[in-house]
Amino acid sequence: MNNLPGQRKPRLLYLACYFPPVSTSGAVRARNTAKYLSRLGWDVTVATFHPSLVRVDRDPSSEMAELASEGIGFIHTGHQFKFMLPVYLKQTGWLSLPLVSKLLRKCFQILGISPGFGWILPALKACWRSKGMGFDLILATGTPFESFVVAAAASKWMGCPYVLDFRDPWTDGPHHPGHGQYLVKRLEKRLVRNAAALVTVSPSWAAAMDNNLDIPKKFQVVPNGYDEDEGLQVAPMEFPEPALVYAGVLYPPKRVLTPVFGALKLAEQRMAGEGPAPVLHYFGLDGALVEQDAIRSGCSHLVRLHGPVPRDRVLSAIRGSHLAVVVTSVSEQADLWEAGTMTGKIFEPLNLGTRVLLIAPPGNDARQIGEILQGGMCFHGGQVDAIADYLVATCSVPRSPAPQGAKEHSWERIVVKLNELLKSIIV
Repeated sequence: MNNLPGQRKPRLLYLACYFPPVSTSGAVRARNTAKYLSRLGWDVTVATFHPSLVRVDRDPSSEMAELASEGIGFIHTGHQFKFMLPVYLKQTGWLSLPLVSKLLRKCFQILGISPGFGWILPALKACWRSKGMGFDLILATGTPFESFVVAAAASKWMGCPYVLDFRDPWTDGPHHPGHGQYLVKRLEKRLVRNAAALVTVSPSWAAAMDNNLDIPKKFQVVPNGYDEDEGLQVAPMEFPEPALVYAGVLYPPKRVLTPVFGALKLAEQRMAGEGPAPVLHYFGLDGALVEQDAIRSGCSHLVRLHGPVPRDRVLSAIRGSHLAVVVTSVSEQADLWEAGTMTGKIFEPLNLGTRVLLIAPPGNDARQIGEILQGGMCFHGGQVDAIADYLVATCSVPRSPAPQGAKEHSWERIVVKLNELLKSIIV
């Protein structure tokens, strides 16, 4: 890209509350955005939690050293209410008592205070101390959407525009349609109206938010993808039986594993005497929900719960599995919000040579990109019998590598569009 006058690199302040070593799916998009924008010539500085605050499931030193080698700088912040993010942040003192922190979180929820609220003031202070760094542009990603508030405030005293990256919908969406508070909706519209550009992850979400927010500027689509560098380091996990892997959170009643469990039970019956039945391995925080659903479906013996584990172990499991299970919604019909749900986890198997079993309603954006299934199949939530047939056909033979993933879904390609958008703002 063309450098700014004086031949220096353009300077980007990237507000990403969730960023490594925080272990969450949102941090994956943020990490790859920063990494590949840096490779395209941006001087990227990320404002995020100080690593000492983060509850880590691995030694973060190698990952942080890798990010530093990519030329990424950091502005580290605190959080005023760490008890609101017990999964990601260390709890100390009396707030580490589970009953106390749970009671406080409940009180905050009743008052309508979101978990990211405690990041606003520490992030603003950190940005104020860094206002002399000469940033040319601010990019904020949400959730949490408090990063958008920080971006709008910081842009005033830094004298530079800001761009908002909606990793998820804010006051509307597939899991909370129309439930946004009135004042929060007004805040969202004001922040969006003053932004230099708007970004989201799928065409249907772009259309839904264009309609919902009713503003002249349009959302640009910068989807999720996979990092080719990451795939080079992943060895396959060994499984004793044909394995299905699901990693991540669930959002009942729409994003659940019920159709998969029904299909597992049927597949076991149809494969009787012809080899071991496939087993679903769940990695994530919702083990209790998965277990209850499996018991109701009569297939708990075909489910293994691994809990939250380091990302490298999840990727290893995906690489060693017969199928990576991805669920956008078990609905049989989709509105714009459900059509636009194209979770980032659908792209990881592309990088790892694993076929995808996608559960998504007709019209979902993920269905429109056939190659992302890696030779897998897509069904809606009512096609339990067809899913079972597919499990039998796929899992009754040895695992074979999926076709080569489409390069246009790599972050190296994806970030080119974001780079062009950001560059057009500051040139």
